[in-house]
Amino acid sequence: MSISLSCFLGASRLRQLFAEARRLSPCILFIDEIDALGGKRTLTENKHHRQTLNQLLTELDGFNPSDGVTLVCATNLLEALDPALTRPGRIDRIIHVPFPSKKERIEILKHYAKEMPLAADVDLEALAGLTSGMTGADLSNLLNFAAIRAATEGKEQVTRAEVDESFDRLMVGSRRTGVVMKEEERRLTAYHESGHALVALYTPASAPLHKATILFRGSSLGVTWSVEKEDTFSQSEQQCLASLDVAMGGKAAEELAFGAGKVTSGCRSDLVRATQLARAMVTNYGMGFTDSKAPMVIGRQDYLLVSDEKKSRVDEAVQKLLDESYARARRLLEEKRDELTRLAEVRDSDEEERKEAVEPRQKRKAR
Repeated sequence: MSISLSCFLGASRLRQLFAEARRLSPCILFIDEIDALGGKRTLTENKHHRQTLNQLLTELDGFNPSDGVTLVCATNLLEALDPALTRPGRIDRIIHVPFPSKKERIEILKHYAKEMPLAADVDLEALAGLTSGMTGADLSNLLNFAAIRAATEGKEQVTRAEVDESFDRLMVGSRRTGVVMKEEERRLTAYHESGHALVALYTPASAPLHKATILFRGSSLGVTWSVEKEDTFSQSEQQCLASLDVAMGGKAAEELAFGAGKVTSGCRSDLVRATQLARAMVTNYGMGFTDSKAPMVIGRQDYLLVSDEKKSRVDEAVQKLLDESYARARRLLEEKRDELTRLAEVRDSDEEERKEAVEPRQKRKAR
């Protein structure tokens, strides 16, 4: 049999649980979120946490294969575990469980779709290509929500429309209905999202554009997002720069269409994301310092040890990346000004029509 253990146990209950496991042997003792129970000890931690961890270490030292108890632990934060916990003879066999690959996602989707009446227009292989980084639970949730939506609308089959809506919901949030935008805000948002979309379309290293909409989703007035269709494990400098340019496309489009004084606070999240990426490029990825072949990598803990001069150079390099990215996005949109206007002036608020307005440009780009 198996026993699951909550991380919120004291030392005495931990002793009782291991004794119970030995009594019920052969069995599996499973501890989920082991980092909450066996996290690194510090001088300021709660004394009960230290006592509990010490008791766990004592129990592990008393483990004997002949007891018939198999201990299995799970964590998403391996680096947070106390080193004493993972020493040889304790919890020393580490099995990494990565996100499913594209091939595995296809099989998972087929498994969950077995009892589901899918319409012919639902392509599970194409869906698997869009869902890189999703877990099995995410994929199950995606299809379940699509099925619920189809049933709510009285459909006998789950069509691509329901699957697309479910995917979008997982990626960027649920569609909010009943919220009316002022005409000026809606027009400005249309230009903002169109700017993102066009920069994504015409920047070669950018991830493929998935959809652009001015419908409310989550907390956003509009959303434009790109999705890789194959699993990716790293990014080149060109891909990072392309991501910066796409993030800057919204602000550049607002300023180009309405003037600098009309740029809105809606650009904030784009600028935050761009700044975080630019700083990561400089401090973590070795990118951005053009005068150094082997730039220093500065982790969060190392930052206090870095000289003020170096910090200043980091800030200058980050700002240089952002300034150059904005200039590229602005220049591209100036060249595509007519397309920006045509796309932004698609007045219908239907999301799919906005998507269809973008797709012909994708096909031209592919050619």
